[in-house]
Amino acid sequence: MRVQTRGLLVIGASIAQEDVNDYLQWHNCEHIPERLGTPGFHVAHRYRAFEESTRFLMVYETNDAQVMKSEPYLYAQNHPTPWTRRNNARFQRNFRGIYSLRTSMGARPALDAPYACILRFNLPGEA
Repeated sequence: MRVQTRGLLVIGASIAQEDVNDYLQWHNCEHIPERLGTPGFHVAHRYRAFEESTRFLMVYETNDAQVMKSEPYLYAQNHPTPWTRRNNARFQRNFRGIYSLRTSMGARPALDAPYACILRFNLPGEA
């Protein structure tokens, strides 16, 4: 049974075509296991844009937004492996957001969505 998560870490980035294979291998073999081994991280998703095959969206479900302030998470952030440093340096047009679930309705679906539609807004203050 899945844990009810209340936080999200969302990262979007483009990767140069010649670096995509190394990025995918790193993300699958090192980064996702590292994140899911961090207390408070439960689920990792990676989506790839239809129209721009080198554009990726990574979504991590967490206990809550405070997980990104935890000692284990900050240690991993501040002590990246050489492979992580190499791939992070490849991120182009990237963004990163930390989000908290305010409310939900209905039962959680049994399966994760194979697709995501992302809309970004820059709202003022607490809007």
